[in-house]
Amino acid sequence: MAAQTKKYNMKDNNEVHELIQLVIVVILAFGWILNIIELLKCDFEPSYKEEVIRTVGVFVPPIGFVCGYIEISDPRPSK
Repeated sequence: MAAQTKKYNMKDNNEVHELIQLVIVVILAFGWILNIIELLKCDFEPSYKEEVIRTVGVFVPPIGFVCGYIEISDPRPSK
């Protein structure tokens, strides 16, 4: 018996790629939105490390995509 090979329809392959691209865009957009939400929660007191990084992430989306998913904490000065 000869082995049967399944032929893939190119249309199905394109649909899978489009779905993967959509999922990636949604994940990245969600990270950027999380970054904006975290920026709004900042206390804006010295040191301004978190505020600066998150503000840059708003205007430079690739940084915002990543910063939305990580926790950035400012060191509290000792009094």
